[in-house]
Amino acid sequence: MPTNTQMSEVYQERRSKYFWITVILCFFALDITIAVIAIVMAAGDPSFRPMPDYGDKSVAWEVHHQDRVNSEKLGWSVDISVVEPDRQAIEFVVKDRAGSAVEQAFGNASAYHLTRVAQQQHSKTEEFEPGRYRARIDCQRPGLWKIDLRLNRTPEFATKSRESSNVGDADEVFVYESTIELPGKYLSPSRLP
Repeated sequence: MPTNTQMSEVYQERRSKYFWITVILCFFALDITIAVIAIVMAAGDPSFRPMPDYGDKSVAWEVHHQDRVNSEKLGWSVDISVVEPDRQAIEFVVKDRAGSAVEQAFGNASAYHLTRVAQQQHSKTEEFEPGRYRARIDCQRPGLWKIDLRLNRTPEFATKSRESSNVGDADEVFVYESTIELPGKYLSPSRLP
C-alpha cells in the first residue's frame, strides 16, 4: 500500500500535468482566437478588397497600351475638377492639340478611392458646354482618387464596353487616366478626444 508521501507525489504530478496541459491548450485557444479576429477584421474592411476584373485588365494590357498610344497621337488634353460643394460629379475640360474644345464626344468615366478599390463608380459623360463634360460620380471621401476617362466621337461608344466596342476609328478612342487628391477635414490636435 502506498504511503502518504507517495500519494502526495502522485497527486502533485497529476496536478502539474493537468496544469501544463491546460496552459498549452490556452495558448492554442488564444492563437486561434487571434487568427479568427484577424480574418474577420480583414474580411470586413472594404480597403482590403482586390480590384474588380484585375485579371481581365492584365490580360488585355496590350489593348489598353495601344489605346494610350493612340490617345497620345490625338494630342488631346484634359483638365479635371470636382463639382463643389457636394462633390457629386466630376467635370472634364477636353481640348485638342491646338487648344480648341473637343466637342460632341461620347464616353464613360470611372473612379474609385484608392482605399476603396472594390467600390468603383462608372458613369456616362454628358457634354454640358462645348468641350466640357460631366460624369455623375460621388467623390465625397477625401484622399486620393483614380479617375479613368474614355471618349470617342461615335455615339454608340458610350453604350458599349471596350472589349465589345469596335465602333468608330480605333485612333479616335481617347483614354485618360489620372490620380487626384481631394482635400478633407482632418482632425487637429485640439479636436482629439
